[in-house]
Amino acid sequence: MQMYKWLISFIKFSDKLGQAYYFHELLIAYCRPFSVFRISSFLFFLFLIVINSLKIKAQQLELPLNNQINEKFEKYLQHPDNNVQTSFKPLIYSFVKYDSLKIAENDYQKHFIRKTFLGRKLKQESLIEVKKDDFYLSIDPLINFSLMNDLADSSLRADTTNFYINTRGILVQGTINQKFSFESSFYENQAFFPDYLHRYVKQYRIAPGQGRVKDFKRGGFDYAMASGYFSYTPFNTDNFKWNIRAGHGKNFVGEGYRSLLLSDNAFNYPYVKSTLEYGKFQYVNTYAVLQSLERTRVSTITENLFYRKKATFHYLGFNPHKRIHIGLFEGIMWQMQDTNSVKPFEPTFAMPIIFANSLRYGLNDEHNAIVGLNLKFKAHKKITLYSQLVSDDFESSRFAYQAGIKVFELPKNLFIQLEYNNIKPFTYSHAIPLQSYTHYNQSLTHPLGANFNELLLRTSYSFKDLFIQYRYSLAHIDKDNQGGNFGNDIFKSNYTSVQNDLFARPITTILTIQEIRAGYIINRKTNMQLAGSLFLRTENAIPLAPIHNSFIYSISLSTNLANFYYDF
Repeated sequence: MQMYKWLISFIKFSDKLGQAYYFHELLIAYCRPFSVFRISSFLFFLFLIVINSLKIKAQQLELPLNNQINEKFEKYLQHPDNNVQTSFKPLIYSFVKYDSLKIAENDYQKHFIRKTFLGRKLKQESLIEVKKDDFYLSIDPLINFSLMNDLADSSLRADTTNFYINTRGILVQGTINQKFSFESSFYENQAFFPDYLHRYVKQYRIAPGQGRVKDFKRGGFDYAMASGYFSYTPFNTDNFKWNIRAGHGKNFVGEGYRSLLLSDNAFNYPYVKSTLEYGKFQYVNTYAVLQSLERTRVSTITENLFYRKKATFHYLGFNPHKRIHIGLFEGIMWQMQDTNSVKPFEPTFAMPIIFANSLRYGLNDEHNAIVGLNLKFKAHKKITLYSQLVSDDFESSRFAYQAGIKVFELPKNLFIQLEYNNIKPFTYSHAIPLQSYTHYNQSLTHPLGANFNELLLRTSYSFKDLFIQYRYSLAHIDKDNQGGNFGNDIFKSNYTSVQNDLFARPITTILTIQEIRAGYIINRKTNMQLAGSLFLRTENAIPLAPIHNSFIYSISLSTNLANFYYDF
C-alpha cells in the first residue's frame, strides 16, 4: 500500500513541477540494491496506476543493441546534415527522432503498411498491442530455434550430439506520455554447442554474453537472461535533453563493430544512467554493479556469494562541426571487497565529473581505471571514419587503438565496414585479478582479451525483406603458455608479467573467421527472420600447426534484438 502512495504522490508532483530530483531519489531508494525483481515490480505497479494518463508525444524506448537493426538507420544518422549524438548506445528513440527515421526508411525501401489484421501482425506489428490515449503497451514472443552441424569436427561427440539452440522468451515494452518508458525481457535457453564454443563455456561457465550456465542433460547447457529498464525524461527540447534510466542490461561506446572502451560483449549488469544533451554536447554518467564468477571465501550462508565490484563510466561527447565528433571516456572498476572482507564505501564513487577520480587515484590504484578518446569524421554523406584510443597506464605500453571506415549505399542497400583493432599486452588487466576490466568472466571490451591485433570486414546487402551478410576477421594473437604470462589473459594479475621460464615464448596464433548468412525478415518490429549460415573458423599456431578448425552450417528461426558474439 505504501508503494502505491509513493507512486501516486510522485506522478502528481512530477506533472505539476516537472522536477527530476524527486524521481531520482524515489527510484534509487526503491531499486536498491539494483534488484531486477524490484525494478520489474516497480514497472508493473506503475503500469496499473497510470494506464489512463496523458498523451504520448515522444517515446523514450531504446533502439536495440543489434548491428543489423542499427545498419538500417546509420545512413541517416551518419549523414553530415544530422548532428545527433550516436556514440553512446543504446540510442534513445526521441533523441534520434526514431519515428522520422522509420518513416524515411519505409519510404526508401518501398515498404507498405498492411491493411489486414493478419498482415500487420505478421509483418509490422507486435503480437499484442494496447493503445489507449497516452498509453502504449506491446508484448512479443522471443525465440531462437537453431540447428547446427560442424563438418570439421571428427570427434565422437560430433557423431553423438545434435547441436542446437532452443530459446523461448518474452518482450514487454511500454510508454506513458512523453516522459516515461519501460521494457522487460526474459530468455530461457537450452543449447548444445559445437566444440570450440563448448570448450569455452566449460572453461568460463558462461554462455557468451548470455549468463551463467548449468549442465543440461549430457553435454548441454541451460542458461537464462533477464533485461529491463525504466526510463524518465524530464526535459526533451530541441536544444536540451535529459534522460534518467535504471535497468539491467548492456551499453556500448563507439561507432565500430568492436568497442575498446565499453562494449556489449559481456553479460547484463544493473546500472543507473543519466544522459544529458545540450546543444553540441552530450554527457553520460553510468553507475553499475559488476561481478566475477569467483565465490567469496567468507559467508554465513550455504553457498557463498560472488565477488562484486562497482563501476563508473563517464562519457563527454562534443560535435565541434557537423562532420566531427570528439568523445572523452573514463571507466573505473571500484574495489568493493577483497579476499578477506567487504571494503568501506568510497564517497568519490558518486563523483559525476569525468577524469576527477582518475586524476586523483591515477591509473594504477587498487581501483582499475582506463581513459580513452573516441573520434568520428563524416568524410562524405556515404562515408564515415572512426577511431578509438585507450590508455590503461600512461607510464607503460598498456594501451589499445582502433581505426575503421563505414560505407553506406554504394550501391543502394549495400553496407561495408572495415576495422582494425590493436590491444597491447596487459591492457585491461590489474594487479588484483578481481579488478580487471571484466564482468561475468568476460571482457567488457573485446572478446579476445589483449596482446593481439585484428582486421575485420563486414558487408551486408538487402532487397526488401531479403538479406545477405558476409563477415571476415583475421587476428594475430600472442597467447599465454605455461612458461609465463604474456598479457593475453586479462583475468591474470599483471604483476606476473615476469616469465617463469627465460626461454619461454608466447604461443603465436592466427585466428581466421568467415561467415556468410542469408535470410528473410518475417517481422520488422521484432526482427524475426528465417536464415541459414556457413561459419568457418580456423585456429593455427605458427608455423601453421593446426589447433582447432570448425566448419559449421546452421538454419534458424529467431528474433534478433541483441548482439551475441561467437567470433573469437
